[in-house]
Amino acid sequence: MEAAGAAFRRVRKHKIAAGAVAALGVAAYGSFAYVGPDQFALRETLGSIDPTLMKSTIGLQVPFAQFTHRYRVGTQRINFPAGSTRFPTIPGLPLTADTGDQNLLIANMALNYQVVPDVQKLTYWRWEMRDWGAPDGYWVITGFLNDSTNAVLGRQPMAATLSDPSSFTRDVYKDFLLRLKQNNVPVYVESLELQSFTTSRFVPTKTRSYRVIGPKAAAAAAAPQ
Repeated sequence: MEAAGAAFRRVRKHKIAAGAVAALGVAAYGSFAYVGPDQFALRETLGSIDPTLMKSTIGLQVPFAQFTHRYRVGTQRINFPAGSTRFPTIPGLPLTADTGDQNLLIANMALNYQVVPDVQKLTYWRWEMRDWGAPDGYWVITGFLNDSTNAVLGRQPMAATLSDPSSFTRDVYKDFLLRLKQNNVPVYVESLELQSFTTSRFVPTKTRSYRVIGPKAAAAAAAPQ
């Protein structure tokens, strides 16, 4: 019994030591704030945001009390299959956006965008706009893009959408920009491209790709080289 108790105490001491080392490692990692040359950042201290953007620097921060929210400079790209509102009509269950097609239609979109260094907007979206292993703000941006695509798809029958992909893309683009503006999302859309449609059979149609570009990108493309 004594031997078993001694072994248990040794194991417990090892676990405590390992936990202490892990905590020190986390604290040490969190004490450095690195902002790369292709990034800008916000500094948060106990919920308060420094109004001055950080650029290309390395420094110290207080672990668990200060956070450095980093975002990438320049163009980022998201390829996203935006959902559809077309589901089979179920008797007794009203579907407000059902067009009667009784078919799924997915729009495969490609989005080029930049994170806008707007401190006020970034302050609100600072956690959601971090990359989290994906392009900056992926979940926020694709959420609004999916809502816009659903809204536009639900306004007309599938045949009308497939017959005029250019109008569909322009309508999604306008709706998407409006949602971003209304929700103060710090994103500038460079271009939005419909690459293809996928039906419920999961086979891409022969839809022509159509691209809508933002005014800044359009002006840059038109400028003499």
